[in-house]
Amino acid sequence: MKHTDVIDEIKYSKFQALWIIILIAALFTPLTNLVKQGMLNRDYRWFLLFFFATSYVIWNFVRPTVFLLFGIPAVVITRSYIALSELGYDIDWKDIEEINLDVTTGRSTSYTLVISVKDPWKYISTIRNPVMRYYRWYAKDYFYKPFAVSLNNLEGDSQGIYDKVENHFHQYRRGA
Repeated sequence: MKHTDVIDEIKYSKFQALWIIILIAALFTPLTNLVKQGMLNRDYRWFLLFFFATSYVIWNFVRPTVFLLFGIPAVVITRSYIALSELGYDIDWKDIEEINLDVTTGRSTSYTLVISVKDPWKYISTIRNPVMRYYRWYAKDYFYKPFAVSLNNLEGDSQGIYDKVENHFHQYRRGA
């Protein structure tokens, strides 16, 4: 995706690549043992479990790592829109209602940039995969935030990234 008029780019953290290598190494033996056990017992539920676990890992960890390795920034800020590379959205500043920072605490603290748009269907309808399009549309009111980016996987301070995006939002939404 080629962006013109780029003001700022926020890149993925290099720690992301190390994390995926460790994760794959740690999960390889248990997952292959599950598949072997399923083949020996002719119990094909293990294959479903393996398929969903692998899909989850690929979507949430491998994909951002590939973006990192190819130098694709996680967030691109221009005068007219903000691009969320992992999600595949280029959201116009004028379509954004508000930008929030969700902080989730527990064993570790998680920071998420959540963007609320005026017309979510405008962006969700551009998804080619009909299953993913339906999921994002259906789940957006319940538990899934379709325009959210985890700031833990990005380079730099999470609060600083949020402040930068919010400043650009307030500066450029009037001009768009």
